[in-house]
Amino acid sequence: MRIAFTITAAALVLAAGLQGTAAAGPHGEHVRYVSVKACTVREVSTPCGPWRLVTHSGAIKPLKDAQVTALYANGKPSEGTAPIAVSGDGGTLAYFRKKDGRLAIRDAAGHVKLMPKTALPRRTHQFNVTFELSNDGRRLAAIVAGEKRATTLLYDTVSGITLGALPGDESFTGFSGDGGEVMTSVGAEETTTELRVYDDTGRFLLTRVPPQIIANNGVQALSPDGETVAVLVASRKPLLVLYNLRTDEVVAKHRIKLPAGYGVDRVAWTGEEQVTAHLTHGGSGATKMRIVQFDAANGHSRTRDSYTVLRDSYSFAACGG
Repeated sequence: MRIAFTITAAALVLAAGLQGTAAAGPHGEHVRYVSVKACTVREVSTPCGPWRLVTHSGAIKPLKDAQVTALYANGKPSEGTAPIAVSGDGGTLAYFRKKDGRLAIRDAAGHVKLMPKTALPRRTHQFNVTFELSNDGRRLAAIVAGEKRATTLLYDTVSGITLGALPGDESFTGFSGDGGEVMTSVGAEETTTELRVYDDTGRFLLTRVPPQIIANNGVQALSPDGETVAVLVASRKPLLVLYNLRTDEVVAKHRIKLPAGYGVDRVAWTGEEQVTAHLTHGGSGATKMRIVQFDAANGHSRTRDSYTVLRDSYSFAACGG
């Protein structure tokens, strides 16, 4: 396990594809979300133009070197959108570079690191890949689908090293709050769900079949201790439920408030005692996002941020923390 992740308050300037003003707080000019515009061609909606970076100040910057349309392994374009991911703190992005299809990592200063050409299996279709970054962006998971080579690969984004792999028949749930562990889920006997925890090299640590209140209530998040799972139960009386995988105990149930009409999109631990939820409201118009932080000790909450995704978006990816 690693030291718990904390959001830095250092002032940062987004350079290169992110040139702009200096950071003004914990998130500053870090990325809120990325979006690609929708265009209508022969009455069919398609992605067009470059990915756009929307920062916490509301600035919109083009990310011109990121692949937009996913490519087949032979380099021909498909009808899908290429994968892209934003770290929980909004300071790191992962995507395929448009120039040559290389896996690229961009930091908040605009520096781009190319991962080795062998980082992904040969003959991988880009539309079969999903990227997930840890809260601090130092770890990356590439979930590669496909009948013949389904797997989840784990990387150190600083060194570019491939750290390990996870079984392809397990669903990647997410990194722990400090990025030191990952959690997966897999179907178990009698229609139950089993949660498994690995370290960031893919070494198995523990497994448990959790109670239904954990398994049947949407998105789970693993804490920095690598053992405690948080779940938001979005029922008539919403709850923040904490469950310890090692002891097989529900350790807390906190009554919470969730805004009407919003669904739970993402949940992440952003501190030793802090759980952050991304809540979305689709409706008939543009998608609205509200980011709410919960105190894991008592369930008290505050809204950290709220915004409306660009109305012309074909697809978007929000930061996870």
